[in-house]
Amino acid sequence: MPGNPDGATKADRIGARYKAFVPDPVGTSQFSFSSDLADALVRAETAVREVQTSFAGEGLDQLARQLLRAESVGSSRIEGLVLSQKRIFKAMFEPEGADPTAVSILGNIRAMERAIAIGSERRAIKVADLVGMHKELLGATKDAWAAGVVRTEQNWVGGSRIGLADFVPPPPNEVPGLLQDLCVFINRDDIPAVAQAAIAHAQYETIHPHVDGNGRVGRCLIHIILRRRGVATHFVPPISLVLATISDRYIAGLTEYRRGLQDEWCQLFSSSTASAAAAVAKFAVQMAAAQATWFERAGRPRRHSAAARLITVLPSNPVLDVRSAAGLVEASEEAARLGIGTLERAGIVRQTTVGRYRRAWAAEEVFAMMDGFEWSLATSFGGSKPVRPAPQRLC
Repeated sequence: MPGNPDGATKADRIGARYKAFVPDPVGTSQFSFSSDLADALVRAETAVREVQTSFAGEGLDQLARQLLRAESVGSSRIEGLVLSQKRIFKAMFEPEGADPTAVSILGNIRAMERAIAIGSERRAIKVADLVGMHKELLGATKDAWAAGVVRTEQNWVGGSRIGLADFVPPPPNEVPGLLQDLCVFINRDDIPAVAQAAIAHAQYETIHPHVDGNGRVGRCLIHIILRRRGVATHFVPPISLVLATISDRYIAGLTEYRRGLQDEWCQLFSSSTASAAAAVAKFAVQMAAAQATWFERAGRPRRHSAAARLITVLPSNPVLDVRSAAGLVEASEEAARLGIGTLERAGIVRQTTVGRYRRAWAAEEVFAMMDGFEWSLATSFGGSKPVRPAPQRLC
């Protein structure tokens, strides 16, 4: 959160008393977990590993793209950035003129894509990698001036001024050393991967090294670690979608972590991870069934025809026009036009408009399934449909 949130004046800050929190280093610390937590960590890791085979071949790639976007949506929602799946996909299709919320969510998607690329590289993670994700996150937003910048001012979370803050992160002179220490921790291989992801995220959130975007970059660390450790070889289940539906418990878990109650936080993170993985397994079956139905409705087109190929890529590309469809199926625009026509006659896609005048086609059933997927994650934790901002921004 900015060092001067809500327009606080110099007068507001005069005489304010506060105590900044400096977390213990984690780079070379020894960690021990209760037997119950150790079991939960194993179950969560096993669930993530097993769900990687939900689809096979190209279908797995399509699922991975869908889930990355769903995770970005969940991570953004925690910060109060709420947008429907359909509007997000339209913004992805036509980013020019997108509203600020859409621009922010698109930045979150790019940051997570960068996290996956970093986690896939066989090298040590550096502070520059963390800063680079932050630059991707905010680079195209109204806060581009802060993109990739490590703060040099004292910031705080909650309250109109620092004396009323819910949490005051470390002083700026402590931040560089804490980030270096965090990278040492991220590069370790002697800690259960799910616990490592939980602690790294909570530590980054506690350091709060930027004026904004800390929570979203902190959740990107989950992708780096689970990919780097070989747990999420294809995709990370949308853990942020779960956390978005239990934002009060999530914030409480981070507070417990700062109080030294590491097990409680890791337990919540483990259960969220396992729940997300279970939901993905069900969603993958549902999506495969939908594609089989589309194939029948389209008259069982030849396997290598444009129509059949479009059915394969439609889940991760539910908004398309002739040009984008041609690129996706590696066919001529005429073939793509015929393929879209086949799907339109079958009621699989319908005409829509993106931007002011651009004609496109949208697969409404994909949006409905994505909404249902989010609903299932919310209700599995006793939450409600995640359509409103979280009660407290984590930045």
